[in-house]
Amino acid sequence: MAKLQVKKRGDVYQYVFEVAPVNGVRKWKSKSEFKTKSEANREGVKDYNEYIQTGQSFVPTKISYSDYWMQQYCQINLQYRTIESYATKSLRNGVEIRDVADILGHSKMEATENYYISSTEETLKEASEKFEQTTQSKTINEIIKFKN
Repeated sequence: MAKLQVKKRGDVYQYVFEVAPVNGVRKWKSKSEFKTKSEANREGVKDYNEYIQTGQSFVPTKISYSDYWMQQYCQINLQYRTIESYATKSLRNGVEIRDVADILGHSKMEATENYYISSTEETLKEASEKFEQTTQSKTINEIIKFKN
C-alpha cells in the first residue's frame, strides 16, 4: 500500500492513498476541495487511519509480559527442554513456585512441583549441610538440654 500523497489541483489541494486492489486492479481513495496543504494532509491522515483500522478492535487483556513472552516466543521457538531448564533454574534461584506455574500456564501448582522440582547431588548435599548446621546450632542444643 502506498503512503498518503497531497497534491495541488488548481486552486485546491487533494489527498490520495492506495486502498486494497480489487481483482488485481489498483484502487485509490481521494478527496479534494481543501484550501491549504496542511488541511488536506490532516484530513487525509484521519481518513487513512480510519481505513487502516476498519474491522480491527483493541481488546485489552490482563496478560503479563512473562505470559506473553512464554506464549509468543518460548513455546514457538524453543524446545521443551529449554523451557523446563528455565523453570528449574528459576525455582532454584528463589522464584516462587506459584509464579513459575503461572508463567508456564499450569493451572495446578502440583504440576510444576512434580515436573520442575528435582533433586540433584548438588541440592542434596546443600540440604544435608544446612540440616547439619541447624542440628548443631546453639539454640537446638539449648532446647535439647532444657528437655532433659
